[in-house]
Amino acid sequence: MNAETRLDLWKEPHPLPLFTVPGNDEVAALQEKIASQSKDDGKPRARATNWDIIEACKELIFDVVDGKPVFHAVMFALDSDHFELTVLHLFDIIDLDSADEIVATLAAAKALDVPVYPNTPALASQLASYHRELLLHGFTAPGEDGKRVRLRLTKGPHIAHGVRFLDQLQTGHLHTPAEIILIRDEVREELGRRKEAGRILSAIRNAIDELQSCLVATKRNENRIQRCLTKNPILFGTEYRKLIPKHRLGSDYVMDYALQRVTGLVDYVEIESSNLKLFTKGGMPSKELVHAEQQVLDWLSWTEKNSPYAREKLPTIQRPIGYVIIGRSVSMSSEDRSRLVQRNLVFRGTFEILTYDDLLERARNLLQLLQGNPGK
Repeated sequence: MNAETRLDLWKEPHPLPLFTVPGNDEVAALQEKIASQSKDDGKPRARATNWDIIEACKELIFDVVDGKPVFHAVMFALDSDHFELTVLHLFDIIDLDSADEIVATLAAAKALDVPVYPNTPALASQLASYHRELLLHGFTAPGEDGKRVRLRLTKGPHIAHGVRFLDQLQTGHLHTPAEIILIRDEVREELGRRKEAGRILSAIRNAIDELQSCLVATKRNENRIQRCLTKNPILFGTEYRKLIPKHRLGSDYVMDYALQRVTGLVDYVEIESSNLKLFTKGGMPSKELVHAEQQVLDWLSWTEKNSPYAREKLPTIQRPIGYVIIGRSVSMSSEDRSRLVQRNLVFRGTFEILTYDDLLERARNLLQLLQGNPGK
């Protein structure tokens, strides 16, 4: 039945099976007599089904007794001795031999707006796990041919969608204690993810600010920059998972950094001062740039000749790429920028020359991407 309001559900009378308080024998006998009689239309009265019984419950209490799951049925019952309606734990739903039967009972309770509570706080997580199974995978019930078929609830939050299921919660439906546990867990996970994302964004912003501060220097500043890069490896990019400062190649060379990619491959980095020029006024590569390039070429050559020895410390070294980080592109002429592009094309696949402005631009682009506004 589709109801526009909650009150629409109760426009028509909805008979429920009547239970009596144990010990009211006369009323119980009368009930049995009425149940055995035919209805006004001559058809036999239908016996109460499990669905009818659950619908008549005020609540179900999930418990584990002697190692087996049980639902205690708390129901409305007639106390004929005092002629009043009372609520009591009337009987138990037992013989729940499989998780499917537990989940199916939870499905019926959910469909009928009958709350299910854990008997003790220690059982809350176990009850929530069954409820999670219900929300994620549905439940089984007998089909028209007698075979069990898998069904899904049409109401209730879809936790497979993550925290977005909060948008699906409807105020006109009962949300069970187990659902509240799941909602709490999902919200905690989402808050944890957002907190972690906030830490990453903060780390990138701090790294950008620190590198910018280092680049203000007018004197050679390799040591300060190296401290900044060591503290903020995110500046090298998200493709790297590990930064190794002052990595040695035998007794011959010490590089500024070895960078290990997410794939395990390793690259080499040589850093120079940010205030060095890459090219002379005549357009030739500066001696500092040529020296840095040669250092990286020496590392690559050594690694190729001594690959078994190199892999003793870094087993995943396979044809590393070398990087030279030097100077500022903001102080370069357009001609020098073109020269840098051409020089990188010549060395493509062997090593690459980057400026510190290139590192800043990469970090800023990553920050914009994570903030959801790439290209701004």
